[in-house]
Amino acid sequence: MAEMAHRVAENQYYADTVTALHDLLQNGDEADRCYAAQVLGKIKNPASIPLLIERLRDEDVDVCSDAATALGDIGCTSAIPALIESLSNDPDGEVLIEIVVALGRMDDPEATNALLNIAHICPTHFEEFEDDWDYYWDIQLKAVQALGNLGVEKATPILINLLKDENGQDIESDILAALSKIKISGENALIDLASNKSPRTRRRAIIALSRSDSEKSLNCIGNALNDSDSDVRQQALIALGKRSALNYFSAILKLMFDKQDNVRAEAMEVALVFSNMVGKSHALINTIKTMIRDRHENARITALNILYNLLKEKKNVESLLSEDEDIFDDDLLYCLEQSMQAENGNEVIAAMRLLDLHNNDDRDDMLCETLFKEFIDTRINREAALLLAETTESTPEIIDALVQTIAHKNQTVRLAALTALSNFPDIEGQILSNIISPQIITEEAAPIDIEENADLEEDNSSGPETGPASTIAAIDQNNELIARKLSPATHVEPEYIEVQLDARLLAIHLLTDKLDQEDIFETFSRALNDDNHEIKRAIMAAFGGLKRGSVSEEILAEIINLVRHDNNEVRIEAIRALGKLGCRDHIALFTGAFDDESSEVRIQALRALETQIDIRDTDIITHIASHLKDTEYSVRRVAVEILTDLNQQQELGNIIDTGFADGGALSADAGKAAKKFGETIAVPVLLHKLKNVPSSIERRFVMEMMQEIYGY
Repeated sequence: MAEMAHRVAENQYYADTVTALHDLLQNGDEADRCYAAQVLGKIKNPASIPLLIERLRDEDVDVCSDAATALGDIGCTSAIPALIESLSNDPDGEVLIEIVVALGRMDDPEATNALLNIAHICPTHFEEFEDDWDYYWDIQLKAVQALGNLGVEKATPILINLLKDENGQDIESDILAALSKIKISGENALIDLASNKSPRTRRRAIIALSRSDSEKSLNCIGNALNDSDSDVRQQALIALGKRSALNYFSAILKLMFDKQDNVRAEAMEVALVFSNMVGKSHALINTIKTMIRDRHENARITALNILYNLLKEKKNVESLLSEDEDIFDDDLLYCLEQSMQAENGNEVIAAMRLLDLHNNDDRDDMLCETLFKEFIDTRINREAALLLAETTESTPEIIDALVQTIAHKNQTVRLAALTALSNFPDIEGQILSNIISPQIITEEAAPIDIEENADLEEDNSSGPETGPASTIAAIDQNNELIARKLSPATHVEPEYIEVQLDARLLAIHLLTDKLDQEDIFETFSRALNDDNHEIKRAIMAAFGGLKRGSVSEEILAEIINLVRHDNNEVRIEAIRALGKLGCRDHIALFTGAFDDESSEVRIQALRALETQIDIRDTDIITHIASHLKDTEYSVRRVAVEILTDLNQQQELGNIIDTGFADGGALSADAGKAAKKFGETIAVPVLLHKLKNVPSSIERRFVMEMMQEIYGY
């Protein structure tokens, strides 16, 4: 009984809302009538149809347009006769556009016939040019699109005639798209057009057929691979790619040798995608190997990538099958060596990745050598580092190469080197921790100028020429090297300091999920006192990700001190970390930040409190509610979210009031919040507002909130 009574109450509030909107639709000013029509359409109330039909003849054309749109939103076929009547009598182009769109949303023979007529003939009552613009173009276009969406077979001859008409050519692509949605006659018409004398028409027909899914249309597209026009061949390739037509893979490979560059390029792109889906065969591999010797670099790059896709599943297998070992014959290896010397970075990377699949003793040496070279395209260095990350065992030479690369001038290369080092769990903590807390070099130790010397020179002071005897020895030997490359000196250039800072931040990022290790935890704890603001923020973010209660009182004290830091970003991160760590004993710190001059700090204080409070903290809730009147929109929005999540019904009136500020910027958010409180609580407040606010613009905001409650 209680549940039924609640439903009756909800239905009554819905009825009261509709009644209020009907009153505004009939008696409000122009703006009221527009907004009421829009909302009635969104809440899809069939009882509103008679009143909306009346508004089709409103003295204000905007109200007429909104009434037509609302009838389309509701989608009730009982409105079709009135819409057709207006279609035959209303002289305004914008109103007619909305009527056609509304009819296009109703799958009914009467509406369809009206759309067929409007697509074929301009209404006789309609003055074609209005304000120097022919609105019939737009009206006709909407009719064509609607007929296509409805799949109306009767529309095909009309659409074909439009293509032949000079005026129809302005919307040719839309006509073809509509034909592609008409399954039988429309698709047949497109297939006929694919053999038209005009290359432009053939190309557009192929574009339209790419949206189809029939075997008949696919055969037509496949035949277009032999078209005399290169643009048609190119479009056929694109269409086959969209439809994942793998049975045309051999034909696509042949077009990689086409005389026209645009066709070759498209064939390569589609073939590259398909190479991830097809099985490998010697015939296919031999075709690709032929392309690796092509004079066009794009062809070589594509061939290299295709061959890599075909063979990459063999990676991490102890030895390639005997049939695959023959793939890396002397001829292919020579081509790969040539590609490794190419000027195009994409070709070098493709060759390097393919060489990495070839099992040989020189693999690591090749990657380390590439890592040290100076390239204009630093992606090559990055790729070498990432490939080294896949090495199963670390060696002193690999560790040394990666450590030196940490000081590279390019950030993506630095990150790749650090990522590679993190792949070796036995040494990552020692090396990356050393980067986070670099040693300060003496005045005599000159920093390495990375901009001028990307190929880092051997450090002669690090030990005997024979090098370290083990990986651990390499780590010890490289500690000083890291310090020299990453630690600041008194005369360091700004970009050099940026490299150092970036390497430290990247190392923090890579070690954040290893804080359960005592030595790494200690490194992070020391870094919390770093002078650099970005380092402080990164460390606090890392600690904030730990479980509650896992951070010592000493670290908490350090973070608490940073809540009063003079840097906004540091204060924000400190508050965020304390909130995540569940420091309820320090709630006063958050409320104290409510008066911070930075809106971002105030937002973070609200977010932190959200994780700590419950509905019993009335004083804190009052503090949060005070921010419903904050000067910043973003702060008000967060306060609305928190109070709604806490189900603070007593604040509903104030939450709704936020929807009126700054031109209704928060009206939708306030409406969503009101909806969470339920109809029986929210609707009476909104109805009261609707009757008492003084202007149509404010009534608009109330109606927008109502739409959030009842809209679909």
